[in-house]
Amino acid sequence: MFWAIIGAVVSFSVADANPVYMLLTLISVLGCWFGSVRPARPAPRIAINTVLLLVIAIAAVEILRVGVGVSAFAVFTALLLSVKLLDLRTARDDAQVLVLCLSVLVAAVLTSNNFITGLLMLVESVLLLRAFVLFQLHNVVSMGAPRRARITKPVRVDMRSMLVATGFACILIGGIIFVVLPRNIGGPGFDQWGGSRSVSGFSDSVDLGRPGMISMSTKPVLDLTLTDRNGMNIGAENTTPIYLRGAVLEQYQQGKWRRGSAMDMPMAER
Repeated sequence: MFWAIIGAVVSFSVADANPVYMLLTLISVLGCWFGSVRPARPAPRIAINTVLLLVIAIAAVEILRVGVGVSAFAVFTALLLSVKLLDLRTARDDAQVLVLCLSVLVAAVLTSNNFITGLLMLVESVLLLRAFVLFQLHNVVSMGAPRRARITKPVRVDMRSMLVATGFACILIGGIIFVVLPRNIGGPGFDQWGGSRSVSGFSDSVDLGRPGMISMSTKPVLDLTLTDRNGMNIGAENTTPIYLRGAVLEQYQQGKWRRGSAMDMPMAER
């Protein structure tokens, strides 16, 4: 489970290009792991509840300040993850930690789709799948055997075979879903929640150097019909191409393009 946590944090940090998030979260996770999880010394309940209320308060302030977004969600999840590592008492607590890791991985998917992020998420998927299998095995063993049971070599071989088979089944099902379902399903909801910086379109400002690839938007920009004096359509496919200027950003400062002061009407209102 330890490496699954580390992999999830690193995946989102690379996707969001946020080394500060990675540094602070890793320090918190390592401190909680070696201070509480490894020696099996959970923190007192009153301390856990106090810190949890503080985390909720921080999340509420952050939402009021910048709104709901993937980055704010990832920060909130990292705080919950650190708190939960201080309170590992039962198998249910372990399952909640794995769900939080999965949530961070989903946040990474919504943030960026570049090659490095995809490679990290592939590695994290393997680590997370292994953690889930070990969790199920530990949960079953702990019901009728001592807490620490030795895993023999035949059991390890069977586990590897099960992991390979499960991973292949997940890839097969995911591939079928990717081919069958339309690409724009869920776009109006997830695109807005994940941020519009990775989708093409019209805007009053453009920030250069943001992470992630630019995806083509399927939202119509303009419906235009051009006719001559006789009412004949002069914008058909077999006529001379007509080029329209859609947006002009005139001011550049510190990696950001903005519309000029002469353009007094926002593009969204035109």
